[in-house]
Amino acid sequence: MRASALAATAAAALALPLLAACSGSSSSTQDCPTVAHTVQTQVAKLDAAVKKSASDPRDAATVLRRIQTNLDDIAGHTGDSGTAASKALGDLSLAVSNVKNELDKGQPVDIAPVDRGASELTTACPKK
Repeated sequence: MRASALAATAAAALALPLLAACSGSSSSTQDCPTVAHTVQTQVAKLDAAVKKSASDPRDAATVLRRIQTNLDDIAGHTGDSGTAASKALGDLSLAVSNVKNELDKGQPVDIAPVDRGASELTTACPKK
């Protein structure tokens, strides 16, 4: 019970800064479409890393950190939290957190929600 409460709290803490939309604000280090493309590329790397995570979960953990860093890079700089991009950011961050928790616990890892979230972010981010 305590572990699931801790996991939920951690997931919420990761998602909170991502409740901003991707409106392409110039104050962001990277713009939403660029980050969405980068994350999509990293998901392919995550898939490969997860397949070998039984023998070495460090690669998968490293890719997950890179994805989260990219998401954090555009969070909080982008405006209205009611947009599709904002929802995609929050959903993707939660999916990344869930995969990290699965890895940490040695459970089977399902990256499908991360893949879906990356696709949603790519669709939701406004093009330049």
